[in-house]
Amino acid sequence: MFQETIWPNTERSQDEPSEGNTKENHKLIILREESTLEKAQLEALLAQLKEEEESLQFDAINKTIAVDLGLFMVQEARAQQKPFVIDIMLNGQQLFHCAMPGTEIDHDHWIQRKVKMVHRTGHSSYYTGTSLKIHNVALEDAYFLQRSEYAPYGGGFPLILRNCGMIGSICTSGMSEVEDHEFLIACLRKFLQK
Repeated sequence: MFQETIWPNTERSQDEPSEGNTKENHKLIILREESTLEKAQLEALLAQLKEEEESLQFDAINKTIAVDLGLFMVQEARAQQKPFVIDIMLNGQQLFHCAMPGTEIDHDHWIQRKVKMVHRTGHSSYYTGTSLKIHNVALEDAYFLQRSEYAPYGGGFPLILRNCGMIGSICTSGMSEVEDHEFLIACLRKFLQK
């Protein structure tokens, strides 16, 4: 985000006019424009994430469907040769958990933190993280939660039963937050179209 203190040596010398150094003023204008652009991009991303939550909903879901979704995601990850930990919870019960080759115990800890984030906010963990960035507020200040316990990063998504609400979560970890989220969304979209 923009902070005027970001550029050192912006003090004017005694013999400069009060309008200041044009080069430094130009830097400040560019920073303001970048800040506005970044916020606009984040707001567009937030709208996209909200649309995903509204469109990627189940008409019906049970334990068998949840396990089938997990197995489908494992097949997709293998086909793409991507190392993921995949976790699915339904009504507070963990129904599916798979740690693929190339993952580590740390990925399981990320999963736990993403699950907690989704269940706390009712939104994807990426949505929550993006919202925090837009409002320039820390997780601790917004929700009174610790980052060591909750992860506002891509890879956690609510399982939503249409006309009912959130009834579980699906989480991935193993790549960057964007790749975790995109993989999860692509799998969920394909699975729901079957």
